[in-house]
Amino acid sequence: MKKLLFLSYTDAGGAGKANVNIAKAFISLGHEVQFLVRKKTTDEFFIKEIKIEKALITNKTIFNRIKNRLYFELNKQKKNRLSPPNLYQEKYCYYNENEAVSAFTFEQIVSNMTIEPNIVIGGWITYFVNFDTLGKIADHFGAQSFLLMNDMAHLTGGCHYNWNCEGYLKDCATCPALAGTDNHDRSKNNLAHKKDAVLKYNIQAIAGSKGNIIEIQSSTLFKDQKEVKMINGILDFSHFNTKKRNIAKEVFDISQSSKVILAGAALINDPRKGFAEFQKILEKLSLKLVESSNEITLIIVGDNNHLNFDFQNITVKKLESINNKILFSLLYQAADVFASPSVQDTGPVMVVEALASGTPVIGFQLGFVEDFVEDQKNGYVIPKFDIDLFAEKIFEILYFSDLEKLKNNAVNSMQNVFSIKQLENFF
Repeated sequence: MKKLLFLSYTDAGGAGKANVNIAKAFISLGHEVQFLVRKKTTDEFFIKEIKIEKALITNKTIFNRIKNRLYFELNKQKKNRLSPPNLYQEKYCYYNENEAVSAFTFEQIVSNMTIEPNIVIGGWITYFVNFDTLGKIADHFGAQSFLLMNDMAHLTGGCHYNWNCEGYLKDCATCPALAGTDNHDRSKNNLAHKKDAVLKYNIQAIAGSKGNIIEIQSSTLFKDQKEVKMINGILDFSHFNTKKRNIAKEVFDISQSSKVILAGAALINDPRKGFAEFQKILEKLSLKLVESSNEITLIIVGDNNHLNFDFQNITVKKLESINNKILFSLLYQAADVFASPSVQDTGPVMVVEALASGTPVIGFQLGFVEDFVEDQKNGYVIPKFDIDLFAEKIFEILYFSDLEKLKNNAVNSMQNVFSIKQLENFF
């Protein structure tokens, strides 16, 4: 049995939920797990939130309490001023501003721990701990430290999405994300701090996809790592399955005879999720539907959905983000095809959840689409930005394919890959 410490900014969001699912899988295999976060949103017993205010107010004298309160408020205000939108190119999600500083100290983390870990895993650790603090915690307990890839942040000098920038392969010296700042060496310095910690504490990276393995092996930080292991993620097949497909459309007030496309993201207006491209795809698809006198239903789920999806022969239903897994599974089962227009993504996790729910997937060639979708078997992989082909393949799946066969193949393609079997002998 291993004792594992997970560190993650939160247990929410795509990355947070994925890390929690992995932690729960290790628990089910008999390992002891503690999961420390800065922001807790679930009631999972093994997850503990660290409150920085409580860590600061430790002295009993009135003077020290006032001093600590002022210190906390000043740092809180400073933190709120850290990232004015005009300082960075927004699409890069440049959140790792200063790798020399850790939001929580080694002492604060250790004082909240109740286990002595063999393994320390950092997930989405921005705004929580830096590489040095992660490594120092593992070193203190004689543990091995890992970084689990949720995006590109563990490989770069600050950005979470590199948009094909190859600075992480060398030194991040010329960073396109820093267009609005005077500190042009920020990314280079951040990467140097990370490199020092990786070498000092033997921090290793864990891939989340096959594409991640290539990125890790070619990165300046982890190019000397002898073996790159991969955790695809864990799916809860008790939720994501095909058991209610016969009633799923009825739940969302959709006719059983209607063809349904599903698309979604946490934030629809996030440029890397590709909904600007998807709008163009739908324009092409709409023309095909008009020509063939067919009508379909499009469901788009996610927040910040301000795009005007208004097309001939396409009835659009907009839903805000759904947190209930059972309801989300029904949504997948109500769809005949899931469209993934993401243009910069390690996942997205919705791709594999859709496949597990028996829904064929069409998406641009990256992340989980590239790893798990096979042409004509469980969907189609589209070369990035090929709008015409994307629309053509949606139409083909809906009207010229054996949908039942595609749906069965989709389920079968997930059964072993995303089960806890991949973790049985991981360490």
